[in-house]
Amino acid sequence: MKAIRKTAGLLLLLLILMVLPVSVRAAGKDTYMMLVGQTAQMSMTSNAVPNAKWKTNKPSVIKVTVKNATTVSVKGLKAGSATLTVWNSKNTSQKYSYTIRVFKPGKLVKSDFIVSGTQTRAYFGKTSVNLLTVFSKYSGNLYAAYDIRSDGLTPSTTSSYMTTYRGVHIFDSYSRVCQIYGKKTLKKTTTKDFLYKENTSESLRTPAAITSFKNYWKGQYKYKLVYNYGSKNKMHFYFNSAKELIGVIYTQNY
Repeated sequence: MKAIRKTAGLLLLLLILMVLPVSVRAAGKDTYMMLVGQTAQMSMTSNAVPNAKWKTNKPSVIKVTVKNATTVSVKGLKAGSATLTVWNSKNTSQKYSYTIRVFKPGKLVKSDFIVSGTQTRAYFGKTSVNLLTVFSKYSGNLYAAYDIRSDGLTPSTTSSYMTTYRGVHIFDSYSRVCQIYGKKTLKKTTTKDFLYKENTSESLRTPAAITSFKNYWKGQYKYKLVYNYGSKNKMHFYFNSAKELIGVIYTQNY
C-alpha cells in the first residue's frame, strides 16, 4: 500500500467539474470529494496507463463509467467513501489508488468541522483541529471565525491561512461552495446576524473595535449561506458583493 501511494504521486491529474483535491487531510492529494448525484471526470495529463482497468471497491457509493487509458467518469450514488483504482492489466505493478468521498448535498458530517491552517495554529496551537471536539468541552454559545480581517490575508495566501475539510478557502466563489456543500440560495446579511451583534456589543468590544467591525461589515459582509450539523452546530459562509467568500464561521448554539 505504501508503494502504491508513493508511485501515485507521479501521476498528475486534471480534475474537471466537481471532484476536488484536498491538500490538508492526511490522505493528501490522492483524496477527492464530491456530492451525491454529481458526475465528475478525472483526466490524466501525464503517465497515462496503457491497457487501463478501472475499479471501485464500493460500487454502491460511486459508479465508474467512460473508462480508458486517460479518462474516467465517476458518479456519486450515495454518501460514503470509496477507493478508485486504475492499473495496467498487462503490468499490474503499474497501479494507482485514490479515495473518493461522497456527501449528501446540503448536509454536513462530523469531519466538516475539521479546519486547518496558520490561523488554526494561532488559535489552538495545532495546524489542524476538529472544532466539534473543542466545542464539546464548553456549554453555551461558541464560535470560531476565519475571515478577511486577518492582517495581510490575500487570495494567494488564503490556503495556508485556513482550509475547510472539503478544501474551501477564503476568496473562493459562491458557486464553488455550492458545488462542494450543496446548492443554496444566498441571503442578504442584516444587523440581526449573530456575528454582527457579537462584534458590536458594547459589553464585549471596545468602541474602536466596534467601529472597525462596522466598517468591515458595511463594506464586505453582503451575503450568507448556512449549513447545519445536527441541531446545535453550523457552518456560516459569508460573501462580499462579488460573491467571493470572505468568512467561514463555525458555531455551537447560534
